[in-house]
Amino acid sequence: MATDTSTSASNGFSADPLMYQAWGFAASTPGGVYFDGVAQAELSDANGYFLDASSAVPYLPAGAYNVFAEVGGYTATTTFTIVLFDGIFDSGASPLSGEFAVAGSQVEVYAQSLAAMQPLDVIDTGLLSSAYATSSLDVAIAEGLPVSISGGHYNAVTGTIQAASVGYVDIHYHLPYAGVATGTSESITLVTLPSATSVVSATYYAVGPAVTSLATSYSPTGTVSLSISGLIPNGSAITPQTAGYVGPFGIQLNGVPVTFSSPLAGANYFYSTAAGTASVAFANIATSAVETLDLWGDVHTSSGAIHLGVSQTLYENLDFISSTPSVSSGTVAPNSGEISQIGAGSGTTSASPWVFYADPAGLIYSVVFDLYDFPANTAVTVTVWTSAGASTSTVTTDANGGGLYAFAPPDTAGVISPPGSPEYLLTFSAGSSITITGGTYYWELETAVAFNAAPFADTGGVPALDYATYFLTDARVGGM
Repeated sequence: MATDTSTSASNGFSADPLMYQAWGFAASTPGGVYFDGVAQAELSDANGYFLDASSAVPYLPAGAYNVFAEVGGYTATTTFTIVLFDGIFDSGASPLSGEFAVAGSQVEVYAQSLAAMQPLDVIDTGLLSSAYATSSLDVAIAEGLPVSISGGHYNAVTGTIQAASVGYVDIHYHLPYAGVATGTSESITLVTLPSATSVVSATYYAVGPAVTSLATSYSPTGTVSLSISGLIPNGSAITPQTAGYVGPFGIQLNGVPVTFSSPLAGANYFYSTAAGTASVAFANIATSAVETLDLWGDVHTSSGAIHLGVSQTLYENLDFISSTPSVSSGTVAPNSGEISQIGAGSGTTSASPWVFYADPAGLIYSVVFDLYDFPANTAVTVTVWTSAGASTSTVTTDANGGGLYAFAPPDTAGVISPPGSPEYLLTFSAGSSITITGGTYYWELETAVAFNAAPFADTGGVPALDYATYFLTDARVGGM
């Protein structure tokens, strides 16, 4: 008899403790136990009962194996089944399946009792949205994705992961997906090659940018009502790296926690619904100005303070305009959050210009201008000047005298950006009787080897700590 002492049955996993028993043989006669024909233990006993409790289930491919005892030329045979042991886990050793996993979460794909040197691949649908543009981990490794493999290796000749000679493999990597909405279902499947037969699979849920329905502007001292989506549903299972992206959530204006009038009056926190949404309301500040609005996950519920090193901004520095309609004046300012994407400089004609950096991927990031304290419902003309001429567009202020204008230089030849003239002068005007403060701005367009202006510095996506790598776009603009 062969018994796995962990399962108390004639089946179990490789490396489990294994007990061999044999009886009915001649006393004091030497013999042995063989697992799949390989000697495992020696037997000898004065009364014909033999016991060995010091062995372990061999590392062999999953399946049923003959186990026999041979004593004095006599044999007894039984069967033991090695069970495939596998799993897909987060960095806390919890099953990944069903968890929300922020990009950068570490996952482990594990299997033992595979065939010796078995060629393998990991199919991760989240990889399709990454810079690697493939669902195959084998292909992504060849393209530079950092992956740690123990008990096996990556065979650069065949371009595949291979299990060890004892059929064991343990794969660790960070989820590199990008630009995926919260709640999107992704799957990871370990497959044997060349048949692509599934060994083990798990489903996880992506975490993307939160989205809110900000109005163009709000009246000072008025009530601000926001509908927020793209949150992780309250009570969801998460990976350890996702801890800072869950509730309680808090909103800050200029770094100061707001006190909500709903859903819980007097609180400075709220939770998401089971659908990952929330509706909140709070009193606006009492002055006209351009504010920065930040949404944080995992805040202290007592004070709205931030969990240093844990909490994460789900969107930050969103345009938040408090505006009072005027009669004959208005103010224009580039949003402080957006301006951090581009190079240093005052941006005026009397000093060094700001610099736009052209992304190697073909993206040119825009800057958003905030208009406030203009006359209500007034057309403001924006003129973009280059050496090739001028182009105009119009933005109309709302009932509070507020407005938004986004500018990004084209990355192809044309009226605005012909070759050899990458300079831009922007002016704002609105009727001869309206005085505009801060209405002239100046840029230069330069080519960069890599777009790395803070806070969008490329950290390589392991983990994805920057918005550019995390979302493959400006998450702050995307959250407006």
